[in-house]
Order: sequence, then C-alpha cells, then structure tokens
Amino acid sequence: MGLGRFASGAVLMVLATAVSSPAWAATFCVAGVALPPQCLYEDVPSCTRASDPPNTYCTVNPEATLSYVGGSPYCAVGANRVAECLYVDRNQCNSAAQKQDGVCFDREAMQDDRNPYRFDNRIQR
Repeated sequence: MGLGRFASGAVLMVLATAVSSPAWAATFCVAGVALPPQCLYEDVPSCTRASDPPNTYCTVNPEATLSYVGGSPYCAVGANRVAECLYVDRNQCNSAAQKQDGVCFDREAMQDDRNPYRFDNRIQR
C-alpha cells in the first residue's frame, strides 16, 4: 500500500513538472498582433498551416535552445534547431528559410541564454 501511494505521487509530480516547465515548449510559435506566442509546433510546415497571414505568422520560440552558425544579423532555422546566421538581408534569409522549410528571424530580437558561460559567436572577434 505504501509503494502504491509513492508511485502515484511520483507520477503526479512528474506530470506537474512537465506541464509547468517552459523547457517543454516547442521550437516554433504562431504569433501576431496582440496575440501572445503559441509555442506548440516542432516543425515549420505545421506552424505555417496553423497561422493565418497577414494576421498571424510562424516564428521561433524566444526561449528555444538553438545552435548558432555564423554571425550575421538574420538567421534561418528549421526543425533541426540550427540557426544559420549567414544573411545580412532579410529577403535573402526569408528565401533561404523557405527552401529548407524553416523561418527567418532577427538574431538580436532573440533572448540571450541565461547561462553566463555560453559561447556566443556574436561577441567573438
């Protein structure tokens, strides 16, 4: 009887942690004017289908953990979570993102990781 209560309590604790934890949020979000980001999508095609332009659009979760390549201001990212920051022009970035079923975002608009020891090639010389 004691073990059953322990197991039930453990399952409830795991579920409560999973529901309340922001780390479980998906990589891509549907956002828009006066609409908080709805981060429910792990792939861009399903995020794009859920958005209804011009009122909403698919974007990257500002709290997503991404790997960065390059130091340009605009980044294209897909489901692989590798942000290719190789573009100085937003139109080039949008074109590249479209080819790889990804989205383009402004690197400076993303939140910095809360880890003070994280390597960030934006500040390397």
